[in-house]
Amino acid sequence: MKIAGETDYFYAPLANRLGLYHIKTELENLSFRYRCPRDYADVEARLSEEREAEREQLENFCKKIEQTLQNDGFDVRIEVRYRGPYSVWRKMKAKGSDLKHIDGKHYIRIIYPNPVDISEKRTSLRIYSALTDHFKEKPGSLCNYIDTPKENGYQSFHVKLLCEQGGWEEVHISSERMVRNSHLG
Repeated sequence: MKIAGETDYFYAPLANRLGLYHIKTELENLSFRYRCPRDYADVEARLSEEREAEREQLENFCKKIEQTLQNDGFDVRIEVRYRGPYSVWRKMKAKGSDLKHIDGKHYIRIIYPNPVDISEKRTSLRIYSALTDHFKEKPGSLCNYIDTPKENGYQSFHVKLLCEQGGWEEVHISSERMVRNSHLG
């Protein structure tokens, strides 16, 4: 229990500060699994059920994004990334809410090739502009981590877009370099 506590309060934040995001996430989930095994199992099982229930809807939304960007001449790759049980559980505790009422359990990542003749910021803004021409943007949801990277060096351009079912989907727009640098861990 002592080692799990140290991991959560010392080693995971240290990994994050060093830019080793994946190691930080793994340490947090391992610590959570050991310290709160029932909570971990419950959150993990419910997240798995929710992923399966929303899979088709999410795939359709991703296809629409991909088609929209292809029609505007962008060569991109799209992937859905899921947050871990510890991250979701922490959000639940912070907001005093249950799993159904927590957003941000996943996000859609749009990855474009490293631009040769134009800046990454400009390419991200062009993709953002193409998306908001076709999808409604949530007011105040825009985050520019390209100009102001997170403390661990993470860079991306974030926005929330409205899907057909009426929910907001978090979208991260990143270059290959940004993704590669976030995978150092």
